[in-house]
Amino acid sequence: MFKKIYKSIRFVTLIALVISSLMIFSACYYVFNLRIEAEIREQADTVAMFVDTALSANHALPADMPALNGKKSLTIMTADGSVLYTDDAKRLLPTDGQTLLKRAEVIRALESGSGESEKYTTAFFGKMYSYARRLSDGSILILSCDTLDIFSLMTELVAVLLFMCILIFALTAVISKRLTENIVAPIETLSLSEIDEQHSPYEELTPFVNKIAYQSREIQHQIERVKRQKLRLQAVSDSMNEGLVVLDRDGYILSLNQSAMQVFGVTDLEKVKNTQILSLAHNDSFAANLAYAYENKRGSFYYTSDARTYEMFYSPVSDGTEVMGVVLLMFEITEKLRNEQIRTEFTANVSHELKTPLTSIHGYAQLMTSGMAKPEDMLTFAGKIEKESRRLITLVEDIMKLSNLDEGVEPEKSLFSVRSLIEEIFDTLSINAKRQNISFTLSGGDFEINAGKNQIHELFYNIIDNAVKYNKENGSVTVSISSYEVKIADTGIGIPSDCKERIFERFFRVDKSHSKTVNGTGLGLSIVKHIAMNNNLRLTVDSTLGEGTVFTIGFENCKP
Repeated sequence: MFKKIYKSIRFVTLIALVISSLMIFSACYYVFNLRIEAEIREQADTVAMFVDTALSANHALPADMPALNGKKSLTIMTADGSVLYTDDAKRLLPTDGQTLLKRAEVIRALESGSGESEKYTTAFFGKMYSYARRLSDGSILILSCDTLDIFSLMTELVAVLLFMCILIFALTAVISKRLTENIVAPIETLSLSEIDEQHSPYEELTPFVNKIAYQSREIQHQIERVKRQKLRLQAVSDSMNEGLVVLDRDGYILSLNQSAMQVFGVTDLEKVKNTQILSLAHNDSFAANLAYAYENKRGSFYYTSDARTYEMFYSPVSDGTEVMGVVLLMFEITEKLRNEQIRTEFTANVSHELKTPLTSIHGYAQLMTSGMAKPEDMLTFAGKIEKESRRLITLVEDIMKLSNLDEGVEPEKSLFSVRSLIEEIFDTLSINAKRQNISFTLSGGDFEINAGKNQIHELFYNIIDNAVKYNKENGSVTVSISSYEVKIADTGIGIPSDCKERIFERFFRVDKSHSKTVNGTGLGLSIVKHIAMNNNLRLTVDSTLGEGTVFTIGFENCKP
């Protein structure tokens, strides 16, 4: 704006200088010519007086006529056209008297005593001025002169005018700059962010400022609306457990929610914005399926990162003809796949565990019914059938317990003592403990809890029973009771570090060779885990291979 106004003023100044110079030239030309014409008339009157004086005294023209300076010529002629005198060396006037009688200034002089005429020449607008005067004896005196032409005038004035123009142009440059600054400064001080609180510096700008103020308010409202919508959308997307990714038409990241950032290991969203999604997901399957999305196809695929598995749905966003971007929605299915695997393994294990006793029962029964068994072996076979059927019943009961626990049915709660419950379990398992010469130790005080008594009994029983089964000869089982916490420690075979996370899986056994000699279903610790979850207990395991295991159960959430 400053440059435009400044250049405009300078241009106007230049035009004004050119016009002024032309007007000065014209005025000077006009004034100089007027002065020359006046000078010619004065000289003609003077010469006329001199000639009249000479004629009245001598009745003849004087012998020495006055000398004329400059581009002037003098001619004296009679009224009938005879030329009496001329010094027209430059031939400004015709030499023929009859021709002179026809000139306008001569005709006026004969009629009224004096006359004048002007005749323009073609050279630089030059002009010849003639003045005629009638003498006392009736003769005519004609004085002519070439006046100043434009070229001569420019030659005389151009240096002065050029100096003046340069000086004026330089002065106006400074004045124009100051004037432009004074005009622009109030406008530049206007702040668009605070325009509602400011007044227009010029009355002419008031409608403009009001319009900008209105538009500024509208823009602020729009920005606030967009910000609110963005915050709502961000809050919704960040609260999603599913990962959400928005890509542009070239695969560059526009948005990631918190879940998606965790999937791709991103800590700062601003650092990955406008970067290729493939720079975060180094996976050939990911790139291939993303290519399908940009072909305007929908679908899903599995994506694995940091031992976590996600089902990723891709959906293109198009305007009907061209894909404008892609939306990715990620669902973590690690637990789902793990549960499916557990269910598959559980089905296989159940089938195996059920098949073994059923095969034994069927085999012994076949021997008995076919008559192949000897009478003295019948009692032995019957005992084996009873043992395998008892094992089968125990397995079915444990499976039913797990099924009930899986349903998450709220247990019937009651208030009971933890110490008395553990003492009761010690009495129940004392026979099994004596077979391996394992000692029981119960230390600490006692506390009461409000929980499902049968489930807590089952929890303690399974842990202590395992502590006996997987203990060493002459080992020990120590139960320590403190404030709402029970620790069950044994001196058994221990658990390898890589198996600690799997001991609560169904049918999982740490030492399969040792487990063959131990009567059990492999579901005990799985039942323990489900009971702890149903009663909101804290359950931790600490074990050293070959030295023993410590189970810690916290009952903080079961306080009466």
